[in-house]
Amino acid sequence: MDIFDFALQMEKDGKRFYQDAAARCGDKGLQAVFNLLADAEQEHYDLVKSMKRGTPPTTTLTDVLDGVKNLFRQMAERDHTLDPKATQMGLYKQGLEIERRSKAFYEEKAAEVKGKNQAALLRALAVEEQRHADVLENIIEFVSGPRQYLENAEWSGIGQQ
Repeated sequence: MDIFDFALQMEKDGKRFYQDAAARCGDKGLQAVFNLLADAEQEHYDLVKSMKRGTPPTTTLTDVLDGVKNLFRQMAERDHTLDPKATQMGLYKQGLEIERRSKAFYEEKAAEVKGKNQAALLRALAVEEQRHADVLENIIEFVSGPRQYLENAEWSGIGQQ
């Protein structure tokens, strides 16, 4: 399997993972977060597919963080309390590990490809996967201790690359 086929499969699996997480999560706010992440994985798939064909990508990377931050603020404003067991903590941790592996994969492959444009896009995908990991880390923190989020409403560590 070549780099592109592997990346395409990774992105399909990521989308499926987030769709499943949204379906399994009983909280509408977290469902919306997972749906945003699933949409982002579809955009990554489309970018990799364009790269494989050798054509310039027709989509651009988006910053899902703004939408996610707004959803978390809304949840916090509702004095939202979540039960970690009810929200599938293991599922969130599994997603975090998937994002970390995806980031490492894209960084490794960016160093291996010959084309500058391909390498740049792979590095950009690595940054996106790190952003997704940041979102999942914040979900884990939010679910584990919702009051901590209220104290750190700006998500000080997110998006600082």
